[in-house]
Amino acid sequence: MFKHSKVAIAITLSGLLVACDSDNTTNVTEDTGDSKSVSIAGSLVSPQGLEASTRSSTAIKSLLTKSVECPDVPEGYEPLSNAVVELKDAAGETVTESVTTDSCGTFEFEVSDDVVTDAIQVRAEKEGFKVLFSDINNFLSGSLLKVASTISEQASYEISGLKQSSDNTVNLIVTDTVSNKAVIGLASDQFTFTLNDVPVSGFTITSAQNVEDNASSVVLSIDASGSMDTTVYDENYSLVLDSEGNRQNRYTIAAASAHQLIDMTKNNEADSELSVLLFSSDVFPMTDEVIANKLYLQDENGDEVIFTTGSENGFIKESATLHTLIDLYNPYSEMYTNYYSSYVTRHEARTDTISSASYYPFSGGTAFYDSLDVAIDQFSDQTSNPKVIALTDGEDNNSSIGYQDVIDKAISANVPITVVAVGFSSDSDNYMKNIAEDTGSQYIPVADISNLAGVFSGISTQLTFNSDVEFNEQMVAGDTLKVTADIDGDTIERELDIN
Repeated sequence: MFKHSKVAIAITLSGLLVACDSDNTTNVTEDTGDSKSVSIAGSLVSPQGLEASTRSSTAIKSLLTKSVECPDVPEGYEPLSNAVVELKDAAGETVTESVTTDSCGTFEFEVSDDVVTDAIQVRAEKEGFKVLFSDINNFLSGSLLKVASTISEQASYEISGLKQSSDNTVNLIVTDTVSNKAVIGLASDQFTFTLNDVPVSGFTITSAQNVEDNASSVVLSIDASGSMDTTVYDENYSLVLDSEGNRQNRYTIAAASAHQLIDMTKNNEADSELSVLLFSSDVFPMTDEVIANKLYLQDENGDEVIFTTGSENGFIKESATLHTLIDLYNPYSEMYTNYYSSYVTRHEARTDTISSASYYPFSGGTAFYDSLDVAIDQFSDQTSNPKVIALTDGEDNNSSIGYQDVIDKAISANVPITVVAVGFSSDSDNYMKNIAEDTGSQYIPVADISNLAGVFSGISTQLTFNSDVEFNEQMVAGDTLKVTADIDGDTIERELDIN
């Protein structure tokens, strides 16, 4: 699994450039023996599509897990094999012979440090994909995660996350429109910034892959209302079935997708922590107190099980515990044999002794706004990378708080809210869209819930792969920051009102 580490890269490259570990490898000149050798190496990847990013335990296909053969490829991505890789200087000129990536998307240049002081960028090209540009610093020895990604020619880039982190920093997430996965290792010279329409000349962009202690704290807020019991049909109006022939519904697919989100997030960033919150007519943070008050749990012998999360603040790092909470969310889990037609077996990573639950206590209406209000309260002032991921399949009909109050509170607490709206079109609920976009995140309508696992896998990559932008000047309340990125023919923009 990946572990991010802060790096301070101050290597001056000069000397001769040599390409190696490829059939296209050639030496520019012979090394005189007086210069030092510097390796510029890493892996190039592209995002998996929605189908490849889903799990087979229910109605949807299996997530391609990290390969033993290609351990440097992050989960949710595929190797960009047979891509032609070049090193470029500030003028865009090639400074050495190209190399070609292998089956794992890896490449390597062996560089003599007395020639290439001007090399600043790695450029890669492969048919069917947009040209990849990445800072050379991402591939020097100090960077533990030496990875960059590109996207399909059919996709476009978009800024899916932009939030203020301090008076002179913002956090930035770039994704693509097809997979919704984060783009890794973009070149900093592809970005420009204006503050109140005045160009910002001094800024530094640091990729999360090169930052220590960048793990996220995530509240996963999941709709448990009665409408989640809706049977799911595919685009041909046929029943969506699991491998055993069981009908799938929104509960079962949401649960399988949440399991995948947990696995993928923890595999890509082991120190990330998640909190599970359910909502219907009421809000149920899955704390020890709520579990004890709402659920009577038994083991296979019929003896009572006292299940505890081991968390004082609701956030959990243990995957096994998180998977138990998701199984408790799913009324079709085999533990609810006395209430629903239960057929979903327990998640294989669980370590608890729970065999059955007396009844399912969470179904009801939709207190969506209240759930966000409770979710925001779970973060403390010390939380460095907070985020709420909220899944709902219906408009709010049971909250005591208004949607603008949620927006104001989230902005004040600096908490972005990603809203995943099942069964909605892009503009069918402007309230949900405003909550996501006004808090610096993304509104994702999912008309076909069988794609939900793919959507969640995209969101997971955004938790791990994002960038911090630090400006030399401070921003003040009332300022408007505009971000523009020009990436292989795509020009994307997003504005942020400073508070």
